[in-house]
Amino acid sequence: MSEPSAWLMTLRTPKGTLVTIATTRREDVQNAERSGRLVTCEAVCKESMLAAATLRAEAAEAERDRLAAAVERVRALHHNRMRGAYECAECRNDYPCPTLRALEGTP
Repeated sequence: MSEPSAWLMTLRTPKGTLVTIATTRREDVQNAERSGRLVTCEAVCKESMLAAATLRAEAAEAERDRLAAAVERVRALHHNRMRGAYECAECRNDYPCPTLRALEGTP
C-alpha cells in the first residue's frame, strides 16, 4: 500500500485543548507522535481535504452573507425619523442611536 497523500490529526495543545489540523507532511505526524500531543491521526487523500475545505469556505461565505443581511435589516429599522429631528425611528433615542453606533463601532 502506498503512503497516504495527507493526514488529518487531532492534537492536544499545552493547555489541553483539542485541535484538528491537516497536513501533507509525514514529518508533521512523526513530530506530533514524538511530542506526545497526537490524539488521533487519519490518512486522507488531498482531494478529500480540498473538498472539505471548499465546503467549509462555502458555509463561511453563506454565514457571512446571512449576517450581513441581518445587519442591513437592523440598519433599515434604525434610521433618522425626520429631517432635522435627529431621532431614531425605531428606538426613539438620539440619532445615531446606540444600535447604529454599535454597528459602526463608534462610541
